[in-house]
Amino acid sequence: MKSADEILKPWPRAWMGLPEDRVFGEMLIAELKPFVESLVERGSA
Repeated sequence: MKSADEILKPWPRAWMGLPEDRVFGEMLIAELKPFVESLVERGSA
């Protein structure tokens, strides 16, 4: 099973339309990480 970091790492680049969007994506990931970690721990991710 993948870790939360492995799941989340590609997201900022995948979401960005412009290079400036990556910073926002990384900030968003920081907020979502605890939720994704809880899903991974339960085997739901």
